[in-house]
Amino acid sequence: MNVELTTIINLAGLSDDDYPEQVREALAFQAAAAALAADVAAESAVDLTAATSATITKVFSAAVAFERDHGAAQALAGKLLALAAGRVETAWSNAVPAIAKRCAAEFDAAAGDLVAALSGLGPGVEPAAAVAEHWTHEYDALRRALAVLDRLRKVRDAVAFRGGRADAVSNEYEASSRTLVFDSQAAYQAFRRTIGRSGTDANYYLAAATAKGVTIKWQDPNQQAEQTWPASIKRSRDQLAATFAARTAEASR
Repeated sequence: MNVELTTIINLAGLSDDDYPEQVREALAFQAAAAALAADVAAESAVDLTAATSATITKVFSAAVAFERDHGAAQALAGKLLALAAGRVETAWSNAVPAIAKRCAAEFDAAAGDLVAALSGLGPGVEPAAAVAEHWTHEYDALRRALAVLDRLRKVRDAVAFRGGRADAVSNEYEASSRTLVFDSQAAYQAFRRTIGRSGTDANYYLAAATAKGVTIKWQDPNQQAEQTWPASIKRSRDQLAATFAARTAEASR
């Protein structure tokens, strides 16, 4: 499986009970193929030195059968293993939309937990300092929320890399808007100035949670495109296209 699919599977937080039925069946088939291949590999050649005058015909027949069949059995077992691996990858690939939907709900819940944890900080407590204070449990909820957001951000990125990128202003905006909603171009630009170009550690979502005009929320490509700035650009493009088409039609009369 490719890196993006492996990332989604490993970081989505799925238990065995969460696996789709197609994935369960593919994994069961893979386990059966692996067991069969192990049995074939464990087979050993017939020991001709163990033959006696009474067993020579039987031992000889067994030796011939092993020499004739074992190589073919190994080859077929290898084909079954390759088939099983392909079924597993296909099953997981088909499950990505459902996994993404599940992760979106968990991500949005963690965003709410982060806002609640930040509002509960005592007077004068800096969010970044609270995150860094690992020796106290007072801010565990804050750190847990940030950990979930960071884990699922990687899932959202992997989904995008698998072909789910939006047409959203620029590559930087597209990446940011996968898990953030900006209510204006100014809000996005102010946020980018705040975080610089790193934007991959816990401070990324701390900054987002306190930034004006920014909301932490999982976004699919359609939702990204519907955000204020990219939507306004699309309207302008559509208007230009319509104007050009009208002028072209007028000129052709």
